[in-house]
Amino acid sequence: MRYIAPLLVGIAVLLAACGQDGEDAAARPLLADAENATVEELYGALGESLAERSGVLHIVADGFSQAGVRTDYRSESWVFPGDDLARTELSYQFSGYPDGETPEETSFLDRSVVANGMRFEDTHNGLSSVEFVACFGGSVVTSLLLRCPGPLEDLTKTVEVGRYEGRSVVVLVTSGTSRGADEIAIFTMRLYLDSATLLPIASETSGTFDFGEIEPLSGEESYEHEWVDRGSLPDEFFEPASIGFAE
Repeated sequence: MRYIAPLLVGIAVLLAACGQDGEDAAARPLLADAENATVEELYGALGESLAERSGVLHIVADGFSQAGVRTDYRSESWVFPGDDLARTELSYQFSGYPDGETPEETSFLDRSVVANGMRFEDTHNGLSSVEFVACFGGSVVTSLLLRCPGPLEDLTKTVEVGRYEGRSVVVLVTSGTSRGADEIAIFTMRLYLDSATLLPIASETSGTFDFGEIEPLSGEESYEHEWVDRGSLPDEFFEPASIGFAE
């Protein structure tokens, strides 16, 4: 099956994350012994840090995923740690199909809201909802930002220390497989986190994508964010009805 939109987007947007908060960065690392830290300790430290904030974290992620077909995307999210609420708007476009195989529609906009322990989604496949379960001992918001393995994924996460563009960083490494209807990706994703805030700076993904033919898989993301007042957003902004669900 050449039309590989669902799995490619899943690989491309393994998480909705955020960039460096230089203004509010702590003087000491949130993860004191990052070199020996567990994934649970990482999720917990980020969750505690976010819980101290009263505003909404506005996140913008730009990236691409290449596996034969190329996916370019922009994810804009608003995360309200105080009430475990989140909203994401994801626009993505496919290109690079072989001659004669380009589908009629190649651009999409998906929206989702996480509220009351549920994820509500409005995608090109219609409306759907599913229970959102936190993982690795983290909060709902932390699990949303750093992501939990999905039902069709077999993933391993580890914490490392490293450098990215000359700066010391904590690295969340996710390796494993992700399956679609009749395709499978084997990949490793390295998410670079600012050592003082544990907020993502960038990510790099590599691996293979098998849809009957094996293609190399690669991807990159960059993140920016800002804190905004909850009052600057519409009252119903985090409600499922705001993306089309009946009240």
